[in-house]
Amino acid sequence: MKYFLLAFFLLTAFFGFGQHKKCSYPYDSIVVADSANSQSFLDTLESLQLKTYCTKSKIPRFIKKAMACWHDGAVRLADPGKFYYCCCSRGFWFPSRQLSFLAKNEHYLLLVYVRGGYATNCPVLLVRFDKKKIRSVWNALVFDTHMTSKEDLVRYIKNGSYMPAVKANF
Repeated sequence: MKYFLLAFFLLTAFFGFGQHKKCSYPYDSIVVADSANSQSFLDTLESLQLKTYCTKSKIPRFIKKAMACWHDGAVRLADPGKFYYCCCSRGFWFPSRQLSFLAKNEHYLLLVYVRGGYATNCPVLLVRFDKKKIRSVWNALVFDTHMTSKEDLVRYIKNGSYMPAVKANF
């Protein structure tokens, strides 16, 4: 019996610490909005020609997988106008995030969604990719939950209304 318990605890420790897999794009490499890099982000954002979508199904699978890896589980989004947990109450059945808008072209994806909870906010992700490989990710946190276009986001950031952070927050 003692050998069984010893083997059980060793295997539990091995599998418990060994399950964290390496993400396709490291979480620590996400660039977070601050006063030093927000101008370069704005310049990039203004120069992009992006097509806007209103459905989460247009998010490429490899980006969904990377986001799931960063969150240690699936990131569930509701389409615009669909029900989601918008307040501090959470549940099992509905997502806690609702897509505001999604814009992309062949090398960039701009994702803005409303995240429910105690302080409702809007994380912004700008992902640069080639084929199916993420090259860079820029993240900001804004509090305007009614953003529906790239122009709204540019105007909001130019006003300096985004939330500087010390780590990626989405």
